[in-house]
Amino acid sequence: MHYAMRTGAALAVAFILANPGTGIAQVDGTFSVEARGGAAIPVGTLDDLTDWSGAAGGTLVWHFNPYWAIRGDVDWMHLRAGENDLAYNGIASPPMDLLFFGGGIEVNFAKPKYQDVPFTFIANLGAGVTQMSTDSGWLPSHPASSFDGSYLTFKGGGQVGWQFSPLINAFVSVQGFMILTDEEDTRVFEDAAAGLESFQTTFVIPVTAGVRLTF
Repeated sequence: MHYAMRTGAALAVAFILANPGTGIAQVDGTFSVEARGGAAIPVGTLDDLTDWSGAAGGTLVWHFNPYWAIRGDVDWMHLRAGENDLAYNGIASPPMDLLFFGGGIEVNFAKPKYQDVPFTFIANLGAGVTQMSTDSGWLPSHPASSFDGSYLTFKGGGQVGWQFSPLINAFVSVQGFMILTDEEDTRVFEDAAAGLESFQTTFVIPVTAGVRLTF
């Protein structure tokens, strides 16, 4: 794509987001609350150590503009014990819980004029802190059974919803968490025979469905 075309496309997107006259705002209220649940999928190193399991969360949103909002998030994710034939007693890591507290900003994209169905589209980006802790009662003799730490985390993603009424929106969401761990803390996961190493960065992707209420 030529530079002029890229610049024109960027300006068009900015105009659509900033100008209420180009579409219908997705939200009419000032505040929203949402609850969601689904699956947490470990990626990268965490995928080597653990297995996917459940996720749940909630969000409080302040819409200071029909298209822009500030949000606060709480997310809980559970990862099952990972299996590896060469790892300690066949367990790469005991079950792990991740609890995220943070906030950020979201964009409620304007609905195109030609859209007749009540789809909604939201993107979000933010940061916070994730507490990661393994289940010490699962296998107390495992080196990682006492792992417990809190780390800076960046979160981003989006959701597609269906606006049943001005109050109720049902949605599907995909989020990505990048957790910046301390390599010294994660040495408890090292297992040369199993090919497991300490790490500084890891990822989790929760895929959830939920309901948002806007007041």
